[in-house]
Amino acid sequence: MKKSLFFYALLFLSLNISFSQVSDSDVLLTISDEPVLATEFIRVYNKNLDLVQDDSQKEVESYLKLFLNYKLKLAEAKSLGYDKYPAYLKELKTYQNQLTQNYLIDKDVTDELVLEAYERTINEVKAQHVLVRVENFETDTLQAFNAVLAFKDRLKNENFDYIIDNRNRQFALKELFYLYYLYKGNNILYVVRSFKLSQYFPDSSYVRKKMINTCKGIIGVSKAISTTINNSYHTNKAIAIYNPIAEFDKSNVLPIKDNYILYLGRIEEAVKNLTLLLTAYKNSVLPEYTIKLKILGDGPDKNWLMQKIKDLELVELVEVLSFTPNVYPYLKNAKFLTLTSRYEGFPRVLIESLSAGTPVISVDCESGPNEIIKHEDNGLLIENFDVSKLSKAYNRFVLEEELYLHCKQNAEKSIEHLKIENIATQWTNYLKNELP
Repeated sequence: MKKSLFFYALLFLSLNISFSQVSDSDVLLTISDEPVLATEFIRVYNKNLDLVQDDSQKEVESYLKLFLNYKLKLAEAKSLGYDKYPAYLKELKTYQNQLTQNYLIDKDVTDELVLEAYERTINEVKAQHVLVRVENFETDTLQAFNAVLAFKDRLKNENFDYIIDNRNRQFALKELFYLYYLYKGNNILYVVRSFKLSQYFPDSSYVRKKMINTCKGIIGVSKAISTTINNSYHTNKAIAIYNPIAEFDKSNVLPIKDNYILYLGRIEEAVKNLTLLLTAYKNSVLPEYTIKLKILGDGPDKNWLMQKIKDLELVELVEVLSFTPNVYPYLKNAKFLTLTSRYEGFPRVLIESLSAGTPVISVDCESGPNEIIKHEDNGLLIENFDVSKLSKAYNRFVLEEELYLHCKQNAEKSIEHLKIENIATQWTNYLKNELP
């Protein structure tokens, strides 16, 4: 195999001439009459410098030997036809797909692209194929598309006064599809159930403005949510209508012998802050009084939670139970329910607990708890993220019997305004009298 090193390349290496002095046309060496540019060597050298374990090979002269051997092996493999092997071609295709994915599918859609997409919808488009995204790849997309058509026909034929949209609405182009195809010609009301507004309005300011400007109204499930929407998006369309009390099946409620407090909800550390829950419980007097902590729920961090319980040496005191549809017995028999979330919407678990006659202790997170809890009347409201204050609150419901009984007696009546008939009246008044 023919190989030759140009004199200037050797001179460059021996004299340690600055890399910045090398031009894009400088040939470092040739292999089988194929030139190898000096810029390629420099790029590879800089890229792999931190990966080389042997310090001696980090010298330019030493690394040149590695580079030369690599090029010779590559040329030899090509001459033997290895680059034509099906296995090689398949693997190469896989790498190409991985590298091009981010260029073909851009998750961050700019307002300019969204605007262009919208303007295209103004003109009638005759399509032979329509692609509908489905979550399960094993399901025929035709089924999903037919569901879209059926929904569109129902909206057209049944002449609804309003469409109340409870979905998460995060993706700009998807919301354009809803606005200018599915929802076109209908009165839309958007419901927002979380203080994290990005779950309900896309990042695209253009699409977000279109949604807000074209809808008839926005309903936040708390005053904090509706106020934040109006202030953040410069509108006055958002109002607050609370979630109603859930109707429980109270028949055949079996007593639970354990003396315990209850966490009820999704097991997701990033939102629910279960570290705060476990730490505050451990630092309180509850373990001393053999008052257990029952965690009722499922979620992505369940294995992490089990390990955390072991690390804190709480295995004998903390019980993790899978979620069950009938949570009333657990609520009814608990000493109190606790909530430690980083943010909420209008936490149903608080009003469910109060409706069962069980007082609550909650952190004052963004949105919800301070609109439900009357401090020292139906529960305790504690500054968020403060382990010491939360532990002391747990202690108060154990050590201050008069306070605990007062909150327990007031629990159920404190949320009478959230009965379903009262919330239904608010919705009726809003739809009939308050909308334009």
